[in-house]
Amino acid sequence: MRRRGVVVGVWFFGLRAWRGAWRAPAFTGANGRAPWTARCRRLLVGLAEVWNLLSDLVVFRKCYDFLLWVKPTVERFSRVHRYGLGVQLETECLNLLRSIARANVRREKGEAIEECLACFECVKVLVRLSMDFRLLSVKQYGFACGELDVIGKLLYGWFKKFEGVSSC
Repeated sequence: MRRRGVVVGVWFFGLRAWRGAWRAPAFTGANGRAPWTARCRRLLVGLAEVWNLLSDLVVFRKCYDFLLWVKPTVERFSRVHRYGLGVQLETECLNLLRSIARANVRREKGEAIEECLACFECVKVLVRLSMDFRLLSVKQYGFACGELDVIGKLLYGWFKKFEGVSSC
């Protein structure tokens, strides 16, 4: 903003723009906590640690890569199906990814992996439905089936590993 020929700082999501440079506020909060930049840095380090734990899980990586393929593919669906079938396909892929992350941290992995398998079956049905509506080409459907086959083998293997195991 300009006020009488003087550049005044503008606040934007906690960042201060002052003569083209973005700066964080240099004060401590009323409760004596560290400045927000330090808190955000700690949060990002924590998220990076969580990401490293999840990215070591092969089924999570495969599902994440499949979701990265699904998103632009759904954007090419016809308008009639993009906001119905396409949104449901994206949502189920996100639910599958989320349930895999939750299953990885739970003690009772058997029940959590069953939720993953339910989401996985929904994704398979939606991909097949997309093929039947001719929204996916044969090549795209073949790629999706190959990826889903790998994800399914990993999920069912993970389920068999923790099926009979219970926590103490």
